[in-house]
Amino acid sequence: MYLDEINSLTDKITAARKMKDRQINDVEYFIKSDVSIEQDKKKLLDIHKAVITKSKIRIRYFALSSGESTRIIHPYALINYRNAIYVAAYCEKRSSIRDFKISRILEYEVLSEKFIFPKDFSLKEYMKNNFGIYRDGVYKLKLHVFYPMSYIVSEKIWVSNQKITWNEDKSIIFEATMEGKTEIISWVLSMGSNVKVLEPEELKLKIKDEVERIKQYYIDGQTKRLK
Repeated sequence: MYLDEINSLTDKITAARKMKDRQINDVEYFIKSDVSIEQDKKKLLDIHKAVITKSKIRIRYFALSSGESTRIIHPYALINYRNAIYVAAYCEKRSSIRDFKISRILEYEVLSEKFIFPKDFSLKEYMKNNFGIYRDGVYKLKLHVFYPMSYIVSEKIWVSNQKITWNEDKSIIFEATMEGKTEIISWVLSMGSNVKVLEPEELKLKIKDEVERIKQYYIDGQTKRLK
Protein backbone atom coordinates (compact mmCIF):
# COMPACT_ATOMS: atom_id res chain seq x y z
CA MET A 1 0.00 0.00 0.00
CA TYR A 2 2.41 2.66 1.22
CA LEU A 3 5.43 0.77 -0.08
CA ASP A 4 5.12 2.37 -3.51
CA GLU A 5 5.13 5.81 -1.91
CA ILE A 6 8.22 4.96 0.14
CA ASN A 7 10.02 3.58 -2.90
CA SER A 8 9.08 6.72 -4.85
CA LEU A 9 10.47 8.88 -2.06
CA THR A 10 13.70 6.86 -2.06
CA ASP A 11 14.02 7.26 -5.84
CA LYS A 12 13.58 11.01 -5.59
CA ILE A 13 16.23 11.27 -2.87
CA THR A 14 18.65 9.15 -4.89
CA ALA A 15 18.09 11.33 -7.94
CA ALA A 16 18.66 14.45 -5.89
CA ARG A 17 21.98 13.08 -4.67
CA LYS A 18 23.18 12.72 -8.23
CA MET A 19 22.30 16.33 -8.96
CA LYS A 20 23.84 17.80 -5.80
CA ASP A 21 26.64 16.69 -3.55
CA ARG A 22 24.56 16.05 -0.46
CA GLN A 23 25.73 14.15 2.58
CA ILE A 24 22.70 11.91 2.75
CA ASN A 25 22.98 8.13 2.56
CA ASP A 26 20.51 5.88 0.80
CA VAL A 27 18.02 4.24 3.11
CA GLU A 28 18.77 0.55 3.60
CA TYR A 29 16.10 -2.13 3.60
CA PHE A 30 16.42 -5.75 4.62
CA ILE A 31 13.43 -7.77 3.38
CA LYS A 32 12.97 -11.20 4.97
CA SER A 33 9.56 -11.93 3.43
CA ASP A 34 6.71 -10.42 1.39
CA VAL A 35 5.59 -7.14 2.89
CA SER A 36 2.20 -5.57 3.41
CA ILE A 37 2.58 -2.16 5.09
CA GLU A 38 -0.38 -1.46 7.33
CA GLN A 39 1.13 0.88 9.91
CA ASP A 40 0.32 4.52 10.32
CA LYS A 41 1.35 6.32 7.14
CA LYS A 42 2.69 9.52 8.70
CA LYS A 43 4.66 7.69 11.39
CA LEU A 44 6.33 5.48 8.83
CA LEU A 45 7.23 8.30 6.48
CA ASP A 46 8.54 10.47 9.34
CA ILE A 47 10.80 7.68 10.56
CA HIS A 48 11.89 6.99 7.00
CA LYS A 49 12.89 10.64 6.68
CA ALA A 50 14.75 10.52 10.01
CA VAL A 51 16.80 7.57 8.71
CA ILE A 52 17.79 9.60 5.67
CA THR A 53 18.54 12.85 7.49
CA LYS A 54 20.23 11.13 10.46
CA SER A 55 17.85 12.75 12.94
CA LYS A 56 17.39 11.42 16.46
CA ILE A 57 13.88 10.38 17.50
CA ARG A 58 12.32 10.42 20.95
CA ILE A 59 9.84 7.56 21.25
CA ARG A 60 7.42 6.16 23.80
CA TYR A 61 7.70 2.47 23.15
CA PHE A 62 5.85 -0.63 24.31
CA ALA A 63 8.06 -3.71 24.72
CA LEU A 64 6.54 -7.11 25.46
CA SER A 65 9.20 -7.84 28.07
CA SER A 66 9.30 -4.54 29.96
CA GLY A 67 6.19 -2.52 29.12
CA GLU A 68 6.25 1.18 28.18
CA SER A 69 9.34 3.38 28.29
CA THR A 70 10.67 6.58 26.74
CA ARG A 71 13.84 6.36 24.69
CA ILE A 72 15.95 8.38 22.28
CA ILE A 73 17.03 6.39 19.25
CA HIS A 74 19.34 6.87 16.27
CA PRO A 75 17.45 5.23 13.36
CA TYR A 76 19.83 3.35 11.05
CA ALA A 77 17.57 1.35 8.73
CA LEU A 78 14.06 0.07 8.12
CA ILE A 79 13.46 -3.67 8.15
CA ASN A 80 10.42 -5.39 6.66
CA TYR A 81 9.71 -8.75 8.28
CA ARG A 82 6.58 -10.91 8.22
CA ASN A 83 4.18 -8.13 7.32
CA ALA A 84 5.56 -5.83 10.01
CA ILE A 85 8.06 -2.99 9.84
CA TYR A 86 10.92 -2.43 12.27
CA VAL A 87 13.56 0.24 12.61
CA ALA A 88 17.06 -0.88 13.50
CA ALA A 89 18.34 1.88 15.76
CA TYR A 90 20.92 2.69 18.39
CA CYS A 91 19.12 3.11 21.72
CA GLU A 92 20.69 5.66 24.04
CA LYS A 93 18.95 4.07 27.03
CA ARG A 94 20.38 0.60 26.36
CA SER A 95 23.63 1.75 24.70
CA SER A 96 23.17 -0.82 21.94
CA ILE A 97 21.46 -1.38 18.61
CA ARG A 98 17.90 -2.66 18.94
CA ASP A 99 15.02 -3.48 16.59
CA PHE A 100 11.88 -1.43 17.31
CA LYS A 101 8.56 -2.52 15.83
CA ILE A 102 6.90 0.51 14.27
CA SER A 103 3.41 -0.46 15.47
CA ARG A 104 4.67 -0.49 19.09
CA ILE A 105 5.93 3.08 18.91
CA LEU A 106 3.07 4.76 20.76
CA GLU A 107 4.34 8.34 20.45
CA TYR A 108 7.33 9.86 18.68
CA GLU A 109 9.06 13.16 18.01
CA VAL A 110 11.73 13.64 15.36
CA LEU A 111 14.36 15.84 16.98
CA SER A 112 16.49 18.55 15.41
CA GLU A 113 19.59 16.94 16.94
CA LYS A 114 21.56 14.79 14.48
CA PHE A 115 23.54 11.61 15.07
CA ILE A 116 26.70 10.34 13.42
CA PHE A 117 26.09 7.18 11.43
CA PRO A 118 28.73 4.59 12.45
CA LYS A 119 31.13 3.77 9.63
CA ASP A 120 31.33 0.14 10.70
CA PHE A 121 27.57 -0.51 10.62
CA SER A 122 26.39 -2.79 7.82
CA LEU A 123 22.77 -3.89 7.69
CA LYS A 124 23.80 -6.99 5.76
CA GLU A 125 26.25 -7.98 8.49
CA TYR A 126 23.78 -7.01 11.21
CA MET A 127 21.16 -9.41 9.83
CA LYS A 128 23.52 -12.01 8.36
CA ASN A 129 22.94 -15.01 10.64
CA ASN A 130 19.84 -13.79 12.43
CA PHE A 131 16.86 -16.09 12.05
CA GLY A 132 14.05 -13.56 12.00
CA ILE A 133 13.92 -10.45 14.14
CA TYR A 134 14.60 -11.77 17.65
CA ARG A 135 18.10 -11.54 19.15
CA ASP A 136 17.69 -13.78 22.15
CA GLY A 137 20.62 -16.15 21.83
CA VAL A 138 22.55 -18.30 19.38
CA TYR A 139 22.18 -21.98 18.52
CA LYS A 140 24.76 -24.08 16.71
CA LEU A 141 22.11 -26.11 14.98
CA LYS A 142 22.13 -29.63 13.52
CA LEU A 143 18.83 -31.02 12.24
CA HIS A 144 17.79 -34.20 10.46
CA VAL A 145 15.03 -33.07 8.09
CA PHE A 146 12.95 -35.75 6.38
CA TYR A 147 11.30 -35.88 2.95
CA PRO A 148 9.35 -33.91 1.70
CA MET A 149 10.25 -31.10 4.11
CA SER A 150 13.90 -31.67 3.22
CA TYR A 151 13.30 -30.24 -0.26
CA ILE A 152 11.48 -27.20 1.13
CA VAL A 153 14.28 -26.44 3.60
CA SER A 154 17.00 -26.96 0.99
CA GLU A 155 15.42 -24.52 -1.45
CA LYS A 156 16.07 -21.49 0.75
CA ILE A 157 19.11 -19.77 2.18
CA TRP A 158 18.13 -19.33 5.82
CA VAL A 159 21.51 -17.98 6.93
CA SER A 160 24.79 -17.48 5.09
CA ASN A 161 26.72 -20.16 7.00
CA GLN A 162 24.26 -23.03 6.49
CA LYS A 163 25.45 -26.45 5.30
CA ILE A 164 23.17 -29.09 3.78
CA THR A 165 24.12 -32.76 3.34
CA TRP A 166 21.82 -35.06 1.38
CA ASN A 167 21.12 -38.65 2.45
CA GLU A 168 20.09 -41.57 0.24
CA ASP A 169 16.54 -41.53 1.64
CA LYS A 170 16.06 -37.90 0.41
CA SER A 171 16.42 -36.52 3.90
CA ILE A 172 19.02 -33.88 4.74
CA ILE A 173 21.32 -32.92 7.58
CA PHE A 174 20.95 -29.17 8.07
CA GLU A 175 23.75 -27.41 9.97
CA ALA A 176 24.03 -23.71 10.77
CA THR A 177 24.84 -21.20 13.46
CA MET A 178 21.73 -19.07 13.96
CA GLU A 179 20.73 -16.24 16.25
CA GLY A 180 17.17 -15.90 17.54
CA LYS A 181 16.22 -18.84 19.76
CA THR A 182 12.52 -17.94 19.98
CA GLU A 183 11.95 -18.11 16.23
CA ILE A 184 14.24 -21.10 15.74
CA ILE A 185 12.10 -23.09 18.17
CA SER A 186 8.95 -21.97 16.35
CA TRP A 187 10.49 -22.94 12.99
CA VAL A 188 11.47 -26.42 14.16
CA LEU A 189 8.03 -27.01 15.67
CA SER A 190 6.38 -25.91 12.40
CA MET A 191 8.00 -28.90 10.64
CA GLY A 192 6.32 -31.35 13.02
CA SER A 193 7.47 -34.97 12.67
CA ASN A 194 9.46 -34.09 9.54
CA VAL A 195 12.43 -32.95 11.62
CA LYS A 196 14.58 -34.34 14.42
CA VAL A 197 16.92 -32.11 16.42
CA LEU A 198 20.39 -33.64 16.63
CA GLU A 199 22.15 -30.66 18.26
CA PRO A 200 22.23 -28.80 20.58
CA GLU A 201 20.92 -30.63 23.62
CA GLU A 202 19.33 -27.44 24.91
CA LEU A 203 17.12 -27.20 21.82
CA LYS A 204 16.14 -30.87 22.10
CA LEU A 205 14.89 -30.28 25.64
CA LYS A 206 13.02 -27.10 24.70
CA ILE A 207 11.26 -28.82 21.79
CA LYS A 208 10.37 -31.80 24.00
CA ASP A 209 9.01 -29.49 26.70
CA GLU A 210 6.95 -27.53 24.17
CA VAL A 211 5.50 -30.72 22.66
CA GLU A 212 4.45 -31.88 26.13
CA ARG A 213 2.73 -28.55 26.75
CA ILE A 214 0.88 -28.80 23.44
CA LYS A 215 -0.26 -32.34 24.25
CA GLN A 216 -1.80 -31.12 27.50
CA TYR A 217 -4.19 -28.89 25.57
CA TYR A 218 -5.88 -32.02 24.20
CA ILE A 219 -5.94 -34.08 27.37
CA ASP A 220 -8.99 -34.05 29.66
CA GLY A 221 -10.49 -31.02 27.94
CA GLN A 222 -7.57 -28.78 29.00
CA THR A 223 -8.12 -25.27 27.62
CA LYS A 224 -6.00 -22.99 29.80
CA ARG A 225 -2.48 -22.20 28.72
CA LEU A 226 0.12 -23.92 30.86
CA LYS A 227 2.84 -21.85 32.52
